Amino acid sequence: MRFHVTLLLAVSLVAPGASAQNLLTSPDFDVATDVDDWPDPFPDPNTTIGWQSDLDVDASPSSGSLRLETSISNGAADGPLQCVDSGAGFYEVEAWSFNPTQSPQPVTFVAVDYFPGAGCTGTLLGSDSQFAPSTLDAWVLAEDLVEAPSGTVSLGMRLFSGNTIDPTVATVYYDAIYLPEPGRGSALACGLLALAFLTRRRD
Repeated sequence: MRFHVTLLLAVSLVAPGASAQNLLTSPDFDVATDVDDWPDPFPDPNTTIGWQSDLDVDASPSSGSLRLETSISNGAADGPLQCVDSGAGFYEVEAWSFNPTQSPQPVTFVAVDYFPGAGCTGTLLGSDSQFAPSTLDAWVLAEDLVEAPSGTVSLGMRLFSGNTIDPTVATVYYDAIYLPEPGRGSALACGLLALAFLTRRRD
């Protein structure tokens, strides 16, 4: 019993948890105007961001998803971004994507960029990205625990579609995007210490 209690404590300390407030606006794309909060940061005539009323991660008839249509060349990727003002810390990010079978087949992935100025301004401090699982014709979850470095004042959450095959004309969908309030680094450190203690007890 002590083993299970210690493990539960460690996990609860490491992960910020999906119960934290979502910093993003319109993360669930319930109505068509929600996609207005997810513009393309580098507008491209070959990228269209729209709303899909009949495709929702929870199969809800009263909600939909973001539709990302791209025509990509030079092995590039493109997609919308939302910027939030928040500081350094740990963030447990999540994003659901739907990648239909198509040819060439694109990949979907999410990225979090860290900036020293409000509104995602200033020289980029760093970035973390996470690819979605390769399952096609189904909703899949990309999730990651990322750390915004010291000096971070704002974060950009970006949804991507891309490929290394030229040209790639693709349509993918995103829903239920989650960027929580930052977790405390001290909590993560305590969690790692608890895990280390647990390992020693089992040896």
